[in-house]
Amino acid sequence: MYTLKNWYFEKNKDQYHVWGNVLDHPHFAQEQWISTSCIKEITLADDALILKTEHSVYQAFYADHQNKDARTLKKALHDYLWPLDEGLVQKIQYASHKAKEPSITTDSAKICAVLVFDEQWKELRLKQRAHWKTITAYDVHSGMFHDETELSDPRLDYCFRFFSYEDNGYQFEEWQGKYNEVFLKNEGELEIHASTVFGDFCIAPHTCELLDPANSHARMQKDSRRTGYGETKVLSHGSLKIKIR
Repeated sequence: MYTLKNWYFEKNKDQYHVWGNVLDHPHFAQEQWISTSCIKEITLADDALILKTEHSVYQAFYADHQNKDARTLKKALHDYLWPLDEGLVQKIQYASHKAKEPSITTDSAKICAVLVFDEQWKELRLKQRAHWKTITAYDVHSGMFHDETELSDPRLDYCFRFFSYEDNGYQFEEWQGKYNEVFLKNEGELEIHASTVFGDFCIAPHTCELLDPANSHARMQKDSRRTGYGETKVLSHGSLKIKIR
């Protein structure tokens, strides 16, 4: 059984599926943002929903719910669990609200990395305790379809790789090293879209956002251009990679 974090329901053509960051799945990176295939059955466990698709079983803890699907959640629970659904939406929403922690900022984080962009990548700022270090060196790897920018230094234990797939849109590989708290700061005048294995984010001009699955404020909604509601999908910038489960 796999775990979904930051989950919510979606309904299309009388079929339900659930979006979320998946944990401990052998076919996906840890916390990969996915959409499940069609939900076949829902059962209850301690403070969690057990979601069964044709080939997989997921647990979705109440505390990890994203409160953006109130009507769909209520309808799904009624369709699958009636009469056990009475009061369940309120219970899920209360657990989710109670579990929300104060957001991490560059000031509160002891160790973090800040990727700074304006019209393009500008610099990398690394924080370790109270000390900041600014990095402007980078390498470019030429490819058939795009050139990839690499920011890395084994001595400082960081590695970031990304490429531009559209104006102000960047696809990031899963970053490596000790800097787990990663922010993107937009010093430009236009929105920046950042696509990561943890989800897609929109960073408004002159703001700094944590690239983390729990940052629902900056998380972008899914791309609606997709087909095949019987499949598990992985969100990937302008398109979707599809894996059948």
